[in-house]
Amino acid sequence: DEKHVFGGIATALKFFEELRVSSGYDARIITLDAPVEEKTSVAPKEYRLVSCEEDSDTNLQLISFSDRYGRNIPVCENDLFMATGWWTAYNIKNVIEWQNKVYDVKNNPLIYFIQDFEPGFYPWSSRYLLADSTYRLSIPTIPIFNSFLLKEYFEENNYLFSKSWSFNPSLNEKLKEILISSERENERKKQILIYRRPSTERNAFSLIVVALKLWKEYQKV
Repeated sequence: DEKHVFGGIATALKFFEELRVSSGYDARIITLDAPVEEKTSVAPKEYRLVSCEEDSDTNLQLISFSDRYGRNIPVCENDLFMATGWWTAYNIKNVIEWQNKVYDVKNNPLIYFIQDFEPGFYPWSSRYLLADSTYRLSIPTIPIFNSFLLKEYFEENNYLFSKSWSFNPSLNEKLKEILISSERENERKKQILIYRRPSTERNAFSLIVVALKLWKEYQKV
């Protein structure tokens, strides 16, 4: 839904669509955390809303699975899954193992779109361990890292995958247009931009603020 879509979700959707188009596969977008509202959904218009329990042959499906207690989703032999957050990877592991057993297929891989080191969101808690476990799954996993630096971090900390890919994110096209036009109109100035979410402890924000204050004081000397 547009009110929930920030950079990470937008990037994941863009990657998924490019993967779908280049592969020629049918596709399903399955939402786990919020119901689908067709009027405000950011999913491509070609997708059709389908009930999670409907065994549909529609080529492009949008499935709301936030209300999933006691419900199932049809899974076929050739389905490949892409996880976009640690909890989706954690839940889909059992599905892929079931798929391999029931259909007698070997090693259907999980495509894991990794945009953060997500255990870091939950300092030394149960969620930390659950998130960390998704980087050490017993099923074949193909991670796609959103930045070369993130891929290097995983490698340096001994998270091992048989193959992996990474890319460096690009600036949003509309932001790029504004940036180019503002550069023409104004002289460039040096700026330090710090990103944070007020409700979320993340990225050592308070330490960064202290460091910036110290840096500012040293500039006066």
